[in-house]
Amino acid sequence: MQYYALDTDSNIYTGNHDVSRVVALQAWENRSGIFIRTPEELPDDIAIAKFDFVGEEDVLNLNEPQVVQDLNDDHSVIREGTVFLAVLNSNANKGAGLQTLADHLKIDPDEIMAFGDERNDIAMFKYVGNAICMKNGTDHAKKYADYITDTNINDGISKAMNKFVFA
Repeated sequence: MQYYALDTDSNIYTGNHDVSRVVALQAWENRSGIFIRTPEELPDDIAIAKFDFVGEEDVLNLNEPQVVQDLNDDHSVIREGTVFLAVLNSNANKGAGLQTLADHLKIDPDEIMAFGDERNDIAMFKYVGNAICMKNGTDHAKKYADYITDTNINDGISKAMNKFVFA
């Protein structure tokens, strides 16, 4: 599987000489460079912000169970869309982030509404009082939602806000 690490300046590092379209697109979206480096060639002081396995959906589907088995004890392995399999600090997820913010602002989880559409939103859905999944979200994410709203393109967030907040 192809992989890349993203540093804190949004530069992409990969040991793959045959760079996938996914990595090239990610570099373009981040307006960053792609550096072909083996782990041994990376600077000692590099600050890695994110590590992803990347590839076509069928390749990730085939390899995801083994990655989870190998890494999930010490890391959080989260599927982000069809082409990303993120390896994160086990405490780094959207649910933990919302909990930290809610604790700081003294807001009860039942008072929080969260919107999402992918598996990386499930930890957030489990934490908040009102989890809303987009209609175009994955079936897996929808299982954890309290409500399914319309798609992004069809103003799903606005429709849910009108239903639950401005009603």
